[in-house]
Amino acid sequence: MSRIFAAVRAQRPRLSEVAIGLALVALVNVPFWLLQTRYFMARPVFNADLALALTTMAWGRVALVCAVAIAWALDAVQGLSLVYHFASVADFAATAKFAPTIHFAEFVNAEVIAIVTLLAVGIASVVWVTKQRGASPRGVVLASAVLMLIDVANGSGLPTLLGSDSVVINSNVQGSPLLNLASSARHAHKQAAEPLQTVDQPGIASSLQWAKDHEDGALLIVIVESWGEHVDPALRAWSDRRLNAPEVTARWHVTRATSRFKGATTAGELRELCGLSGHYSRLTPEQASACLPNLLKPTGFDAIALHGFSGAMFERTHWWSTLGFTRRVFAEDLPRSAPRCGGAFEGICDRHMLDLAMAELRPRRLVYLLTLNTHLPLERLPIPDELAALCRERRASESVCRLTAQIDKVQADIVAAVMATKIPLWVSVVGDHSPPFAVDSDRKAFSLDQVPAVRFVPR
Repeated sequence: MSRIFAAVRAQRPRLSEVAIGLALVALVNVPFWLLQTRYFMARPVFNADLALALTTMAWGRVALVCAVAIAWALDAVQGLSLVYHFASVADFAATAKFAPTIHFAEFVNAEVIAIVTLLAVGIASVVWVTKQRGASPRGVVLASAVLMLIDVANGSGLPTLLGSDSVVINSNVQGSPLLNLASSARHAHKQAAEPLQTVDQPGIASSLQWAKDHEDGALLIVIVESWGEHVDPALRAWSDRRLNAPEVTARWHVTRATSRFKGATTAGELRELCGLSGHYSRLTPEQASACLPNLLKPTGFDAIALHGFSGAMFERTHWWSTLGFTRRVFAEDLPRSAPRCGGAFEGICDRHMLDLAMAELRPRRLVYLLTLNTHLPLERLPIPDELAALCRERRASESVCRLTAQIDKVQADIVAAVMATKIPLWVSVVGDHSPPFAVDSDRKAFSLDQVPAVRFVPR
């Protein structure tokens, strides 16, 4: 018995190391735990990459701070990929090449400064604890191993994920954004050789049939950036009022439905124009032949596409032509004097692009417009008094209310433009994805898998 007690006493330093190691692993996750009380996140309770970063404490303070900062950045990239509806962390990381087209200064606000301050306090606290007696890389490794064993026991541990293509994010006690990035990149590589999945898209069949039956008609498709389906019925009714106005319904049969979305804006384009689900980089010429612009060619239609941002963004200059658009108009194709709007994603104003789109309408032509100015973060434009009062009554946040006002402005311009047309015009106005709000309550103000889809069929 005395030998047993002696053995237990001999293990006390190691138990102390594990306790401090566990405290460090918890402390380095605290900033994200606090942020989760306000922001949308889907992450494991503990981040294994952060535990790995903590083992650099033996190399000195600078190495520790750099390692933790990199691990935090990976954690943030994983979270932002979900916020912006990317199908994988790898897809989001690949957008780094488009960074020159974005004004990142527009993302800086009081909340971002507060988050940076929280992280600064967090890293200072971590450095202080690592200087205390008993803190060691061995303790961190042992503590992390204990957490890993919990997941191994339920069959979802990191060793299991090494052989998996699925990206496990929030189901584990301890997970790894770095492993998720590697797994999703590997999965994306495998998917590159696989065809995109087909999805039901009734608008394609409807527009094709109408085009065949009306030789003097034209088609207009507008995909509205971040137009989500309001959960609140009062806000949804207010947002729909322009599209259901008596002067509109007197000229068109208006069908209001929803479309199931998955992915970011380019995924929404493939969904609406081709009836396909997936990443644009996987689009094959064979699949593109079934996209609406290509399907219309045998009927004598040509097709034009417009977007007020750079054509380099998401490589639209290339793959839009594959869809069958004979002409493509981007911001760089327009005079410098063209009016510009937007914050982080500044481009040609939607109203100006809509005017250009309407000027292109003529019989036997499809005109496609992808809007821009409702992309988050928004310009701080005024909110109409009527809407502001409704938002207060329905307890909608200022962010939700401001986006609703911006969408309403786009809808007003669309209705005014189509009402001025003289030729028979089939119209589709649809959202690409729900608004990518980072604040969880704002995000949940909209459907998580549906966007509005409104179609006007001439009477």
